[in-house]
Amino acid sequence: MEHNNPEKLAGQFHTDSYEALRNEYNALHNELKDTRLRLDLLLDSIVGGLFSYDVITGKFDYIGKGVLSMFHCDERQFRERYFNLFELMVSTHDREAVMKQIDNQLPYYQTIELTYRANRFSMDDSLLWIYHKARLFTDHDGRKKYYVVITDITEQKLIQDELNRANQKLYEERERNRLIGETIDEIQIDYDVKADIMTYLRFSKREKINVVKNFMKDGMSSDFIYPDDYDNVKKEFSQALTRPVKQAIEYRTTIMTGEYLWVRLNYASFEDKQHQMIKVFGILKDITEEKREQEELMKQIQLDPMTGILNKVSTQTAIEEYMQQYRTFGDHVHALIAIDTDYFKDVNDTFGHLFGDEVIMFVVKTLQKIFDSEDIIGRTGGDEFLVFMKDVRKETAIKRACYLNSAINKEFVHDGKSVQLSCSIGLAFTDHDKIDYMTLFQRADKALYLAKEEGRNCYHVYENE
Repeated sequence: MEHNNPEKLAGQFHTDSYEALRNEYNALHNELKDTRLRLDLLLDSIVGGLFSYDVITGKFDYIGKGVLSMFHCDERQFRERYFNLFELMVSTHDREAVMKQIDNQLPYYQTIELTYRANRFSMDDSLLWIYHKARLFTDHDGRKKYYVVITDITEQKLIQDELNRANQKLYEERERNRLIGETIDEIQIDYDVKADIMTYLRFSKREKINVVKNFMKDGMSSDFIYPDDYDNVKKEFSQALTRPVKQAIEYRTTIMTGEYLWVRLNYASFEDKQHQMIKVFGILKDITEEKREQEELMKQIQLDPMTGILNKVSTQTAIEEYMQQYRTFGDHVHALIAIDTDYFKDVNDTFGHLFGDEVIMFVVKTLQKIFDSEDIIGRTGGDEFLVFMKDVRKETAIKRACYLNSAINKEFVHDGKSVQLSCSIGLAFTDHDKIDYMTLFQRADKALYLAKEEGRNCYHVYENE
């Protein structure tokens, strides 16, 4: 019986194992080649290019052929040009915004989409518009990388810019037509920013009223604008030359008829693609009648409906505004005179409210006769009145208070009824003190109280304690 040789068996085993391993290696090697070939074909078929970079360092890891073709360079040139950093590939116009977008999205999103500009490898260093779509991956060693597919969208951007310009022109024309459509016999303004020329055109006759060269340089034709309105108009118009706006402003001008009229200017300003202001269009509308109606309505709001003098709120407002603007000097002061009709409630209770209204009207007419038109006269309550005398001597104000006491102290007869009238008066002065309205009013009111305490039908002057 033949026995197997152990050494021979061991050698045969090693030979078979080696052959099996070599065959497996060759199979894996061929599969890897096929995978690489398929990957290269896939990368070559991508519209644009592919690269990857380290999230922490920002350094490029892989740069595909499509990227190099897009930038017209080889890999060495690409890495040298941008110092092997993704951040430096992005144009300085967009770099800060792009890096901020990536930092903001990194904690929340695996995929990031961006649009930015990069500099081409060309003599003129022209810009390339790029659409960038990146996905975050973590390698086996824990390093985070962005794998990025980029596409050249420069041509699309140029088309979009052209469309935007066309839309801008369409918008300007539509806006001008809208403004024109709202007019009847109004005036169009057309300001060419670069030429600094303002053209005024009357619609009804389609004729140019005026063409002003060096419009802003020479001070916006201040001759046409009412002096008190000029600064505000210049401020508003100047702001319209810094950014696109759609606004309205009201002012007085002689441009329509040669006489000052109130107008409302509805205007819009426009910029070009470089964000430079190019045009201001507007419509001037005569609103003089509208202003008159507003002023009439404002008077009605400010006035006491029965007597036609200022009401309580308007009286305080008028006095406060005057005190803030004007101070007194020398022996002149501002005087506040508080007046109450004595026992007016008894008059109403005895003779009725219609009779009481006639008493109030008598008091008002007396106040208007004794005090000057420049003085502020207001009704602050049923039978309560205030008079503010501007820049007067104390003696003058006191004399007027005496006259008022005498003029009111009489028998008032109306419709067969009669009543003895009188009034109590309190006076307070500013005395060059920087006091506010409420302080002055409280002093006059305290003096009025003391006049009533002294028996009424008299006046009392407030004295500093």
